[in-house]
Amino acid sequence: MEIILPCHLKQKQMNKMKTLCTMAALLLLYITASAQTYRDAGTLDLGGDISFSSQSYTNDISSGSAETLTMFSFNPFIGVMAAPGFEVGVRTGLGVQTYREDSYTNFNILFAPSYNVNTHSGVIPYFEFLIGYNSVKETGDVAETGLAIGGDGGVKVAIGTGALLLFKIEYLHQEYNQVPQGFFGTPGTLSLNTTSIGVGVRIFIPKKEKAK
Repeated sequence: MEIILPCHLKQKQMNKMKTLCTMAALLLLYITASAQTYRDAGTLDLGGDISFSSQSYTNDISSGSAETLTMFSFNPFIGVMAAPGFEVGVRTGLGVQTYREDSYTNFNILFAPSYNVNTHSGVIPYFEFLIGYNSVKETGDVAETGLAIGGDGGVKVAIGTGALLLFKIEYLHQEYNQVPQGFFGTPGTLSLNTTSIGVGVRIFIPKKEKAK
C-alpha cells in the first residue's frame, strides 16, 4: 500500500535534507580550509602511527642465511614546518617480534625530513626521507646497533580541525655489526630490509600570527 504524504510534510522533509546537505558542505569546506594551514611555516606536527612490517633478515654469522619475519611497531613523531610544505621531524620506533623460540626488540630514532604536496584540498600526499640510529636486541643478549636508511610516502587526510589521518608505505634498510659469538668468534653483519604499511594520526598546531 502506497503512503502519500501531504504536500507540507514533503516540503518540510526537503527543507531538512537541504539544511543537512548545506551543513555538511560547510563543515567539509571548513575542514579543508583548516588543512591548508598544515603546510604553513612554523606549524607544529605531533602524532604517530602503528605499522605492520615484513622483514628480510640476513645473518653473516649463520652462513648468510635469509629469513622472513613479521612485526608490529609503534612510531611516535614530532616535527615542524621549516618552510611551506617542507617539514623537519624526528621519528622514533619500537617493535617486538617473536621468531621460533626467540624474541627480538627493535628500536630506532630517525631524522625525518619530508615534503607535503599542496593539493588545495583536505588530502595531502607526502614523501619522507629517513636516516638514523637503529638497534635490535634478542632477549638475554647484547643489543646490536647500526645505521638505518630508507623512506616512506603516503597521504594525510583531514578528519577535523587540526587533525589528519595518515596512510603510509615505508622501506627501511638496517645494517648492524654483530658481536662475535664465543672466544674464537668472528664479527659478522646483520642486515634487515623492512617493508611496512601503517596508519596513524597527526595533530597539528599552526604558528600564531603576531599581533601588529
